[in-house]
Amino acid sequence: MRTTVAGRLWATAGLLSRRPRKTPPATSRTPERSVMWKQEPKATPPIITTQPSDPANSAADQTAPAAGCSGTASSRIVEGVTLQGEISSSEDLYVDGDLEGTVELPDHTLLVGPNGRLRAEVTAHSIILRGTLEGKAHALERMELRKGGSLTGELETKKIVIEDGGMFRGSVKMLQPEAEEKKPAPPPADDPPAADASGDTRPGASPDRSDGEQDKQVG
Repeated sequence: MRTTVAGRLWATAGLLSRRPRKTPPATSRTPERSVMWKQEPKATPPIITTQPSDPANSAADQTAPAAGCSGTASSRIVEGVTLQGEISSSEDLYVDGDLEGTVELPDHTLLVGPNGRLRAEVTAHSIILRGTLEGKAHALERMELRKGGSLTGELETKKIVIEDGGMFRGSVKMLQPEAEEKKPAPPPADDPPAADASGDTRPGASPDRSDGEQDKQVG
């Protein structure tokens, strides 16, 4: 019994030992492809910033020329430009650069911007100064020294206006306004002929004789 059992056990053991191990069937795996997609960056729309227009500033810019800016002047010498010599113009002149010499504008206005620097003798109908002027200024009608304007030298004008912040150093001669031409008085009317005592104004009429006067006859 034991042997048999042992044999069986041995046989069983042998069978167990000799039984080929089952290996799991080889499975064919298809290699996985790893596909990497490159994400394109999203195009961001450009950002455009605009400054809101200020109606007050726009109105000021448009009306500034009359107050001493360049809008009303067709002839301009802009900032960064330097001129020397004699300058004359048949229209208003705006200067915001450097100028040395003489300026002749007897019938027009000279506008000097805040960056304008003049070393000159200026003759103009009116001068509006916001920059610097050294020399002689002949403003035939009006001289305006605006805030920041500086005049050093001689000034001749009929009217002068100096704002707060304007500076003037030198001498001033006030021109007298031209007297209006008086129209000649009309000639006096001819006096009417004097009337005689009878009221007869006919020429050659003889005055009435008195009642006591009688005609004398020569015999």
